[in-house]
Amino acid sequence: MADQIIDFTKITSDGVIEAIYDAVKNANDHRTDVLENFNISFGNLNFAFICTNEGKWDDEGKYQFQLIEYQLVSYDNSNDSYPTYNNIIDRYDVVFELSISRSGSYFSDYYYNIESIIPYRITEILVPDVIIPAHNEIKFENIAINGVIIDR
Repeated sequence: MADQIIDFTKITSDGVIEAIYDAVKNANDHRTDVLENFNISFGNLNFAFICTNEGKWDDEGKYQFQLIEYQLVSYDNSNDSYPTYNNIIDRYDVVFELSISRSGSYFSDYYYNIESIIPYRITEILVPDVIIPAHNEIKFENIAINGVIIDR
């Protein structure tokens, strides 16, 4: 995770994260595009997810696994009902990791299953000058939803 630079401009409150996580879990009918098609409004803000990292399929024999990361954004829905490069207002410090498995083959149908949906808070830490020059790194921290840390 976080092998690319993720930009964020807003800090998300725990209450908003919990409400969005609960809404995602309620909307999840095992469709693997649950986060791509998700949107919710709080007050006058519209929230959705954008894909920030789509991992490669890891082949483990009968099953294949993939991790996809989605960042929470707010967007202006006056022209489009989904976030686009031109209508994103803010990027938030929350990433949801979607873990997907599939079985089947290229020659028949694939059957997809959501293994987990895990929210992380994006944090930035300063790595001091030791061997390489000092620099900042992006880390994902687990988030407690309704007092419980969601993990794989």
